[in-house]
Parts: sequence; structure tokens; C-alpha cells
Amino acid sequence: MEEDKAIVQFLTENNFKNIVETVSKLSKSYITLEDLMMYREKEIKNKLKKQRELCECLNIDILSKIDLCKILRNTQGSRCYYDAKNERPIVSTVILSNDAEEQLQKIYIKYKKCPEKKESFEKKKN
Repeated sequence: MEEDKAIVQFLTENNFKNIVETVSKLSKSYITLEDLMMYREKEIKNKLKKQRELCECLNIDILSKIDLCKILRNTQGSRCYYDAKNERPIVSTVILSNDAEEQLQKIYIKYKKCPEKKESFEKKKN
């Protein structure tokens, strides 16, 4: 009961939209605010076949799941916040054929001259 109040207060302070239904489902599974703060986002919305996600197990609707993840990502002290702040960006590698690379190089050279042309037009204008 006391834990329900803590979760309700936390969700209310963070403008959660579907508090009553979500808290009811969390409390039936004995999930405390402390537990919620320790869940990773992938545990909340995991889509692996081997593991059912928390929200799916508790029949929490998708909008509430999105809202919950958003709130936890922005709450200092939560595992989602920590993971979001320490996430490394993934840089894609693009492999080009020789023809594509030559075309990109030509485009780069062509547009590299644009600032010079702009400057030239402005001088002629004045």
C-alpha cells in the first residue's frame, strides 16, 4: 500500500497519463518504485521471443509503456536514465563501389565551389 503511494506520486509528478490502471497492474505483481527504477528499458519493452516484456506480462497498453519508458529515461537514478546517458551512438559503415565513390567526389567538388560562387554573385550585385 505504501509502495503504491510512492509509485502514484512518482508517476503523477512526471505527468504519466494512465496512472490508476498501470499502478493497479504493477502492484498486483508486487513491483515497487525501487524495482521500477532498476528495470532496463529493454526489460520493460523487450520483444525477444524467449522473454516476455514486463508490460506485455501485465497487459499494460502500448501508450502507457511508451510513457513509462520516456519518464524513466529522464529520471535520474533510474536504470533507463543511466543506460540512455551511456549509450554509444552507432555509426553506420557505407561501402561504396568505385563508381559511386567517384560520383560522390564530383558532387563534393561541385558543391564545394558554391560559397565562392555565392560570394562572387554578391560582389557583382553590390
